[in-house]
Amino acid sequence: MRTDMFGLSMLPETLSPDYEPTIGGVLRPIFGDPAHATSDPKKVAGAIIRLSREEAPPVRLLLGSDAVRIAADALAARAREDERWRALSTSTDFG
Repeated sequence: MRTDMFGLSMLPETLSPDYEPTIGGVLRPIFGDPAHATSDPKKVAGAIIRLSREEAPPVRLLLGSDAVRIAADALAARAREDERWRALSTSTDFG
């Protein structure tokens, strides 16, 4: 969502070379530029408040079209990988 995550409130403008492989090279590309995030923090807060009133809230909930897209892509990649190794996976059963 559009917050200052990975901005100056969280990280210095330049990272120590020791942190560049993780924060700079891994986390920033995953989360992208928060200025371009699709989720509105006020709407996210409203969704969380709504969930707090639900009798049976979900264990997990994706908030934001970007989260839905990323999760769908990850699920599809996982399904392709599982199918690729299906024969080996099922070959370990008794009998």
